[in-house]
Amino acid sequence: MANVIYPKFKEALMGGEADVSLNSNSDTTGVFVALLKSTYVYSSSHLYYSELSGHIIGTPVRIPNCTVTNGVLDGDDVTFTAVPADTVEKIVLYRKNTGADSTWRLVAYFDSGLGNVPYTTDGSNLPVQFNPSGILKL
Repeated sequence: MANVIYPKFKEALMGGEADVSLNSNSDTTGVFVALLKSTYVYSSSHLYYSELSGHIIGTPVRIPNCTVTNGVLDGDDVTFTAVPADTVEKIVLYRKNTGADSTWRLVAYFDSGLGNVPYTTDGSNLPVQFNPSGILKL
């Protein structure tokens, strides 16, 4: 599977559904990134963060300073701290709101093109560097 924007997120954008804005910079809502184990299998029908249960490594991180300009989502690079020993093979972006994780929309799935993935973790920090021209483009 190549990097992809989740089709259900595209539907939400086109349908004008709530909580799809990607330029929120609150400490508790906005665009987050999570590290995934090899056990996660991408599906175009996946819609919410709760569908990632059991496949997350470490603690997800909010992407600071998100902006959306000319259809490009950009934001600062992130660092995951003290990532438990495992192999990170995939990364997912999701839109967190103030509701339950069964309402946090999956945005994009990455399995290539990020400098440190795949990466075998050992309890140390893991920096994730996004493309300088933006994280994703519609």
